[in-house]
Amino acid sequence: MARIPLALLALAALALLGWQFSELLQIGTCASGGPYVSARECPDGTATHILLLAAGLVGAMLFGMAAFGFAGAFGLLFTVMGGVWLVMEATGRTAEGSGGVGYYVGGMFLVMGLVPLWFAIRDLLDGDDDLPAVPASYGIAAQVQMSANAATRAQPPAPPHQPNG
Repeated sequence: MARIPLALLALAALALLGWQFSELLQIGTCASGGPYVSARECPDGTATHILLLAAGLVGAMLFGMAAFGFAGAFGLLFTVMGGVWLVMEATGRTAEGSGGVGYYVGGMFLVMGLVPLWFAIRDLLDGDDDLPAVPASYGIAAQVQMSANAATRAQPPAPPHQPNG
């Protein structure tokens, strides 16, 4: 039961990540500031897209690992990113001069994501409702998971046993 809010947060973060990634693919390469003359200035809002992409990535991994374990979070991340890349390339919404590299990278990301995602989904369908273990080295994700585990396991104390007499 604790997986549901964590999973929703992970999916929201993945949506933000995918949206900002598609925005940056449309912008393409650019540069602003510095001592060199840039061939193409970055449009307004590029820094915001980058910050939101980073927030989506951190949120997706943090909540994804807490909800689905490492394999599930990794699988979701790469499947979504590969799908976004393929859709953007197929619809011609990537930056000029990309040369179709999105098909290659998107396909590779799909393979990298679907394999661990398949294992994570299989484990979920096996009926094991315990949250997967997140190693303590993952820091914040482990803390979120421990809090979720504590919340789901917190039960009122059982009434004392009354002997029949």
